[in-house]
Amino acid sequence: MTSTSVMTMTDRQLAKLISDTLNQSGLTQRELAKLVGVSRVTVNRWLALECQPSPAIHRYLSKALIVLNVALEEEALPANMPAPHSKTVDDRWATISSVYKRIEAELPAEG
Repeated sequence: MTSTSVMTMTDRQLAKLISDTLNQSGLTQRELAKLVGVSRVTVNRWLALECQPSPAIHRYLSKALIVLNVALEEEALPANMPAPHSKTVDDRWATISSVYKRIEAELPAEG
């Protein structure tokens, strides 16, 4: 998957990719929103096909989906990550953020 391939997806394909990534990674809509720099409501609207990301946000979303899918391939997100509504939500976010930053730094720069 590349940034270009994500950016050329139909709204329905993008919503499915977002949904599949969230389901497989265990991330919440709120956590994805935080990675991308939007609100949880915005992510929910993408999933409901009510709107699509702007071109500027689409770049951040593409990168987030690529990084998260690499994390899944590497099994970098632990299966025993605390539930998002537990008392350890800060530990959960620290794990997600750490994995995200590591993989993002390892990705080749896009031209």
